Amino acid sequence: MKLRADLYRREAGELLRNISMYPGLSETQLCRFFPGKEEAIRTLLTHMVHTGRAVLSAEGRYFASTEQFDQHDPNIARAVWVLLDFLPQVEYHAIAEFPATLLCFAGGQMIEIVCVPAGKEVLIDQVLQQQGKDDTQVIALVDDVAQISLLAAACITAFCTVDANGHVSYYQKAGEA
Repeated sequence: MKLRADLYRREAGELLRNISMYPGLSETQLCRFFPGKEEAIRTLLTHMVHTGRAVLSAEGRYFASTEQFDQHDPNIARAVWVLLDFLPQVEYHAIAEFPATLLCFAGGQMIEIVCVPAGKEVLIDQVLQQQGKDDTQVIALVDDVAQISLLAAACITAFCTVDANGHVSYYQKAGEA
């Protein structure tokens, strides 16, 4: 008879990677990384918390340790919702360097998810224009759709918002295909 660790070794390793890389994700987000295996992932999360491999905060967020509690970044959590929309085509994903929040390779294409906080549109737009991302799709994650008109970088291929429940809505500027 195989032990639980043998049965879930791959999922457990990837789950720990996601908890460590993206501190403060919810159970729903972590389960969405494993379509069709949600119940097994919930069981693994419970086991990881019970054995001290993961920590569950009072707000229902998962961390690799209590020292990570102050590392929770709401923008990363919002960007993960966008990333999850590209599964199962995602081949690789990770935290990115400014101005991007996350990057992933999906279907052979590099995609950067750039969080654009209200009031930072000009700064991020200028940085994106200077970088000139030729073969990279850039998705601008805005707080409010009114911000879209303030972003003109040619590399932005789509805009989106994420609501409190993790629902992602996508937009493009009028007149764009």
